[in-house]
Amino acid sequence: MRKVYWFVIALQILSWVSATSRPFPPNAGPGVHQPVSLLNSVNAWPGTGKSPESLLATLQEGSKSINGGVGKMNAIANYREFSKIGSSPPSCDHKCYGCTPCEAIQVPTTKRQTSHLRDSCPSVKNILLLDSEGKRVAVKYFSDDWPTNGAKLAFEKSVFTKTLKTNARIEAEIMMFESNVVIYKFVQDLHFFVTGGDDENELILATVLQGFFDAVALLLRNNVDKREALENLDLILLCFDEIVDGGMILETDPSIIAGKVATHTMDADAPLSEQTITQAWATAREHLTRTLLK
Repeated sequence: MRKVYWFVIALQILSWVSATSRPFPPNAGPGVHQPVSLLNSVNAWPGTGKSPESLLATLQEGSKSINGGVGKMNAIANYREFSKIGSSPPSCDHKCYGCTPCEAIQVPTTKRQTSHLRDSCPSVKNILLLDSEGKRVAVKYFSDDWPTNGAKLAFEKSVFTKTLKTNARIEAEIMMFESNVVIYKFVQDLHFFVTGGDDENELILATVLQGFFDAVALLLRNNVDKREALENLDLILLCFDEIVDGGMILETDPSIIAGKVATHTMDADAPLSEQTITQAWATAREHLTRTLLK
């Protein structure tokens, strides 16, 4: 019985030590992101001196919920040291360490991850293809900055008028317009535009524009004009989907973009001699799949 008693005492001591030990390195500075499995792992965070500290701790799916709600949620707990000496922390059920107020927000895993990706990755607000009069040929928006169709049309007309007198037929040009970065290029009677936020990298936006322009040229076999664009409008719209998804940039290589678009639109029954290499491979793969499934 004594052995069992001391064994239980030892287990309790070990659990107490693990709960109160510091799970993060002492030199971790503001904005540190650390995954933890239990709320107790961050409750013992003591800070590092008098300077304000912030810690963003994410409870992984399946761990304890901060507010005692559904377990399969991610909880973002933002801990900040008080900058004023002698201030007392507000009432908090989370029992955070010392004078560290805790602000907890529960969000679903998918939304949190998507938001993080959008915040950290370059993004595009819209891709526009207009004619020589500023009218739509093909456009796609990935931002809520223009909530109505009227707002979108007004933006297209304004950006067209602003760039009409510039020479963007040899190389792409850049301008700031309504707190946005706009990269544009003209060819014959078509005007290509890519819009990003004012904090986006201009070179990345220019790469997106060039990839879109070159992919369209490949699909239209270098006959890049309004008539050809309207006759192959489905290909251009598919280009949008291959380049950007929800504002996040997927692909900028024009050959890859054109190949994927061609794969989506090809006729599987067409002779192999009339198909591109990419189409031929896709057709062969499809026939092989059908054979294996029989």
